[in-house]
Amino acid sequence: MLPDNDTIYTRIQLNSLEDYFKTFEERGGRRVYMCRLDSWGGEIENFLRTYLEKVKVNGVYLKSRIANPDEKQLAFYDEIAGLDFKMERQFLGDKLKLWLPRLVPDQRERLLYALERILLELKAMGKNENMLRNAYIKFMCWFYYKFERILIQTGKEQVPKILYEGENSDYELKVLRILSEIGCDVVMVEKNGDAGYKKLDPDFKYSQLVEKGERAAFPENFSSALWFAGPGPSAARPPVSQRLIQQNSSMPQSRPALQGSSAQQDRPLQQNSSAPESAKQEKTDTATGPGRMNIRLSRGPGEESRTESSQASPVQMMSGPSAPARNLFPQIQTAGDMGTNIWLSGDIWKDSLKKAGDRGDKKDIYYNLFVKIKGAEDKNRYESQLLKWKLKLSALHRKSVLVQKVIPMPAVDEVQKIRRGNYTDVRQMMSSLIMNLAFPRNKELEKLIHKAFTEVLGQETDKLQIITNRAVCMTVWLNRYIPQLFEQWKLDEAPVFIYYGSCKNDNEAMFVRILSRIPVDVMVISPDLEGEDKLKDSRLFEKVYENSLPLGKFPEQLNEVTFQTAAYNAEQDLNSMMYEDTGIYRNRQFKRAIPVPIHTTVEEIKILWKEEAKYRPDFEVLDDRVMLPVIFSKISGVQNGDRDGYWQEAAKLLTPETFLIKHLPYITSETYNPIKKHVVSFLKNGKLAVNKIKQSPAYQYGFIREDMQDYMFDKLQQLLDSRIITGTFTQGVEYTILAVALNLNKEILRWIQKFDFTKEIPKVVLVNTTEALCSLEDSIMTAFLSMLGFDVLLLIPTGYQSVERFYCRPLFTEHQAGDYIYDMTVPDLYNLPTRFGEELLGKIFRRGR
Repeated sequence: MLPDNDTIYTRIQLNSLEDYFKTFEERGGRRVYMCRLDSWGGEIENFLRTYLEKVKVNGVYLKSRIANPDEKQLAFYDEIAGLDFKMERQFLGDKLKLWLPRLVPDQRERLLYALERILLELKAMGKNENMLRNAYIKFMCWFYYKFERILIQTGKEQVPKILYEGENSDYELKVLRILSEIGCDVVMVEKNGDAGYKKLDPDFKYSQLVEKGERAAFPENFSSALWFAGPGPSAARPPVSQRLIQQNSSMPQSRPALQGSSAQQDRPLQQNSSAPESAKQEKTDTATGPGRMNIRLSRGPGEESRTESSQASPVQMMSGPSAPARNLFPQIQTAGDMGTNIWLSGDIWKDSLKKAGDRGDKKDIYYNLFVKIKGAEDKNRYESQLLKWKLKLSALHRKSVLVQKVIPMPAVDEVQKIRRGNYTDVRQMMSSLIMNLAFPRNKELEKLIHKAFTEVLGQETDKLQIITNRAVCMTVWLNRYIPQLFEQWKLDEAPVFIYYGSCKNDNEAMFVRILSRIPVDVMVISPDLEGEDKLKDSRLFEKVYENSLPLGKFPEQLNEVTFQTAAYNAEQDLNSMMYEDTGIYRNRQFKRAIPVPIHTTVEEIKILWKEEAKYRPDFEVLDDRVMLPVIFSKISGVQNGDRDGYWQEAAKLLTPETFLIKHLPYITSETYNPIKKHVVSFLKNGKLAVNKIKQSPAYQYGFIREDMQDYMFDKLQQLLDSRIITGTFTQGVEYTILAVALNLNKEILRWIQKFDFTKEIPKVVLVNTTEALCSLEDSIMTAFLSMLGFDVLLLIPTGYQSVERFYCRPLFTEHQAGDYIYDMTVPDLYNLPTRFGEELLGKIFRRGR
């Protein structure tokens, strides 16, 4: 148990919802609220609206479950803090300091105390060290990726706010408890009632249920996200689609209409009466099946954001006027106006291939598009479709510039070319900097660029120095990319700027917004729905599919993609339906596992021994890997000296996947090992030189499937890092570990090759009936196989030490089954005659006291 800590905040009883908005001083000290809302009413609605405003300023809104850390996040965490774990205060404190450097000592001390308390709670529940390590890494990643911006605000007078919407998981509730204890208010919105929470906290120790007003059910499809930018109470506002019509009907037209009559200009939402039916009927409900998409109309700084859920077509949605931008340079007059997105049919890929003449017939309008496409309509064909689109674009001789994942920052020599001075206001600064944007070969393009530059920069409200820095960055990027986009300096066909990824910062978002205001097709494409995205603009047309894929490399060559038949894709879709969250798994569906030794009684060993992995307790799917419960046990002694019964039960343990060792030592330092003389060169600074190992002529595992080789190297590195083998990195034992792990028996390698982490688990049964000593190599082999996911059972009727001689700490559970018997002869267990009447393993190997 941890001693009380007077710096930790106390959860107190809420008397009024208004108490949430009091400062700590008004609450009488370090006091926070953690409450649940499971019903709806006018008072709840008004509270949530006000609370959301506080969240936007100093808080975090979680509109669904917190995703587990992905591979990239774990890799970054490993690079900074390492994946090791010790249940020690000094260790945890050092890691927090390394991982969250922006926390001041008081903030870090509170977080350390709250985290340590949760980990000790998990340990008291029987979680082993691997489970504690997984929980610790999950919490650490969540702290950084989800909550870092409020962690640095804790302990101040204004209370950070957390709004969680949905049904908690056990670990999510624990992280909310940590945040509460370090000084955050928490509100949990339970749209589906309180039953789910009660399973996690049956005594309601950690939060308070608020019972106010009407106690009605939440509206169907309720989400607080819809209010994030919406002013005023909902009762006083018409539906979103009706408000859009009213706004568009009452405001003057700000950009050219599709048709020329004044009547049509007065009614902009009816301009697209000739739009294709497919565009008009396209829905925004992402829950209706693959290929459905969200259509969002987002606004720039200072403007309201909207997510449309009506059945309006993209043309209807994009033809409404935008809020007027601050125009600091009205004297910039161009020959034509931008007709961004007003001509779209809704099929973005086909629209992007249309020539200028097919987009509209107005000679004084530059018809371009500005779109963001997130997610994948068809996961199986995404890359091939993307490549085919790019090839069609090239076949039309359309100039394109592709930027992948990040726009490279201005280089020193690029910045030095920008002429600039000291400025007193934004207008003076922009008047100076646009002189660096000179494109004399096309004066109309130059004017359009100046107009776009000043329009977008004119919307900025930051300090002058910040705006100046951004303006310099924009100037560099425009000078870099405009000559690439307009090689012939003609405006008759819009070049295409493709950004493959998400705008992760304000500079990137600003740059693509500027490009969208000149005759350039701007396409921001990302199959990853989870990436951070800063891009918002009144002109932006966003298409969101429900399928998400990792953001890899944009396919540019035919040999980089595969093409599938319709039957193959149908099979893949069927696989997705059958094998995702159903408890049914494809053959070798998972490429990684986290083996977790489970503590059992002797009686349970026989029950679990032949069980497939997926049926064992604590088996769990963790994204792309599984938690794999394995047996690592030693049974010492023989019940009542019954030698025949002992061997009968031992024989029952031999499955087709069992490797039997009947004498020790099994491997010695003298055993032939062709890789042994090479291992010194395989380690550098404690890390495996994997590529060098694979390229070595002595490497014997090249026939094993590639993903399994990588898995074996991961576990070998884990064995080294754990230093569980006595003498690792102190007496040169690390080289013995490599020699043993890279020279396994061929029979064992075959079981590793076919290992499926959801099915039969390969096994090692080691029997030793004499005083023969286990070798260091034997200890290494059993530890390594256990880490790979093998069941390992040691049958030691003498009770003597075996592989544990060379372990720094216990790795297995030892069971005292009965009397120690010596000088037993191991029979041929594979051909042992069956004794009449079967007895339970528990009657032979009774659990000792």
